Amino acid sequence: MKIRSCILFLLIALFTTTNTWAARYSVQSPNENLIVSISIEDNSVSYQLRSKGRVLIDRSSISLDGQQLTYSNRVITRKSNKIWKQVYGQQSEFRDHYNENVWSVRHNRTGAKGQFIVRVYDRGMAFRFEFANNLKLKNQKFSFVNEYKLDNDSVLYYPDGEFEPIGPVKINEYRGVTRNYKIPMVVELDSSTFLCLTESDLFTAAKTSHAQVVKIQNTDRSSRLIGKSNYRIEKTSLTTAWRVIEVAESMGDFVVSDMTMNLAKPCALRDSSWIKPGFSLWELRLRGARYGKFLYELNDRSIKRLIDFNHANGLEYVMIDGGWYYVDDNQINPRISKLDVRKLIEYGRKKGVGVWLYYDEHYSKKENSNKRGNKSIGTRPVLTVDQALREISELGAVGVKFGFRGFDPNFIQKTVETAAKYRLLINFHDYPPPMSGIQRTYPNVITTEYCHAQADRRTTFGPTEFIKTAQINLIAGPIDQNNGFFTFKDLKKRYLGFQNGIVESTVVGECARVLITSWGGFQLLPDTPEEYRGKKDLFQFIRIMPRTWDESKCLNSVYGETITIARRSGTDWFIGSATNESARQITIDLNFLKEGKYEVIAYADSRKAHYIEMPETYEIKKLNVTNKDKVTISMAQGGGHCMWIKPTK
Repeated sequence: MKIRSCILFLLIALFTTTNTWAARYSVQSPNENLIVSISIEDNSVSYQLRSKGRVLIDRSSISLDGQQLTYSNRVITRKSNKIWKQVYGQQSEFRDHYNENVWSVRHNRTGAKGQFIVRVYDRGMAFRFEFANNLKLKNQKFSFVNEYKLDNDSVLYYPDGEFEPIGPVKINEYRGVTRNYKIPMVVELDSSTFLCLTESDLFTAAKTSHAQVVKIQNTDRSSRLIGKSNYRIEKTSLTTAWRVIEVAESMGDFVVSDMTMNLAKPCALRDSSWIKPGFSLWELRLRGARYGKFLYELNDRSIKRLIDFNHANGLEYVMIDGGWYYVDDNQINPRISKLDVRKLIEYGRKKGVGVWLYYDEHYSKKENSNKRGNKSIGTRPVLTVDQALREISELGAVGVKFGFRGFDPNFIQKTVETAAKYRLLINFHDYPPPMSGIQRTYPNVITTEYCHAQADRRTTFGPTEFIKTAQINLIAGPIDQNNGFFTFKDLKKRYLGFQNGIVESTVVGECARVLITSWGGFQLLPDTPEEYRGKKDLFQFIRIMPRTWDESKCLNSVYGETITIARRSGTDWFIGSATNESARQITIDLNFLKEGKYEVIAYADSRKAHYIEMPETYEIKKLNVTNKDKVTISMAQGGGHCMWIKPTK
């Protein structure tokens, strides 16, 4: 009897001195291929991600403000299977299909009540924290941290600001040296299993707090990464960004994924009819180009020439870049006597061409006319963002290209809302933060320069860098990379032109790059009307290219080597392929077409084409196909290939 009493006492002591409670949960994707296991024990949360029985991410922790949360042992399960429509983008309709679990949580330091949400799609999983209004939350600082326990032989790929993406890097290569990796990060587990570590809806987080983009860091344990971001609550509630883990069989699948858009908040605009996707000519890259006696400069004559070309060719916009203004007496003033911006905007309006204006606070001082982006000169800002955007709107501009404001999600959030108030489209340049999904919530953010844009820092990017950028940076959303050069010589003579004087591409490759990066919304074309007219049969591919899409697919993707993107509008398909510095042939299976007969107009590099020696030679052919055909295409070194596929009667 004494022995039984002792055993009973020990059991009671064990359970009262360890876990108050412990529980295991699981959430499956709608197609049941993915399973997320959640463990909550001693107010600590961990997760495991499996696909078809294989562990992709082993038991890894999730925390907010350390272990200051108490989790309910009751879970709410929810499902969704809804269709919503986007203003523009890679697809017109999105199916938001997921299963999720929601736990009530209590923040021990403040007593604030909130939720921990885990959502699982067929493409991957996501999790976030939400806290409702509580005065004690104001000015609190929280750190949102999670682990990713990966295979020891995992390989990493990730962006590097306005430079070539980095990878492949073995996960244990930086062991013992702390490094911060940018998102989106792609993880290769094997040749047919990839993960994408990123986030979505940072915009909502920035509305409630001073928010940071998640940084992924390595740890002393070679197979474990950490995602970390800090939040300082500015109001009385907090919604973190979604931490997102996508799963795919090919790296290219992430480029056309709908998951981060589905996770973002719905459109905040009551009326979005004023948001028009389109292509624009960019006068900055034309300055200094001479054709006979005509010289492109920042003046009325040059801008009208661009507007007239766009009117004749169905292009929607013209961009007037830096140097057009300065600030004095608390208002924007014209800097150049030969440039009447207000009259040019009215001239464009009558011809159906909208005008964008560049705004960079470093131009505010009158003496800074040639100091674009020079942070060492003058003070800033002279005008508030609201003042600047209001005045630009009053001039009649349709959009603003905003430069040199850095990696600041809160600035993006406030500026986007202000731009929408004045019905202005916006394009953030000079390496803004990646804010995936923002185009759903505020579709006036029509593109961003989250990449090395062509001629940035007066440098060209090579064929390999383009492909890597399309495979990594483009995952975050639309990128304004300024593809579409049709001339490849004497570019050093242009204003802020290339130091080496060349574009490392072929002219067909440039068309393919436009299609590949045409996420939907906006493309800034960098060459002159004369060059586009000189190859008008090839320019047709850009001119008739839809500005938004019904469907997009990645048909081929080998990191740093080649990529093929197909995009559909109505019954027509447009396909762009690009290669690195190696010439190659690839075969494209047309089984994604519906039954029927189709005509293909193929735009190809000529046999003699070469991205350095002979970039401007090309061929255009026609052929007839069905969805049972496979088409083998050839690309020159550094070149590309384009197809316009349309049904025949």
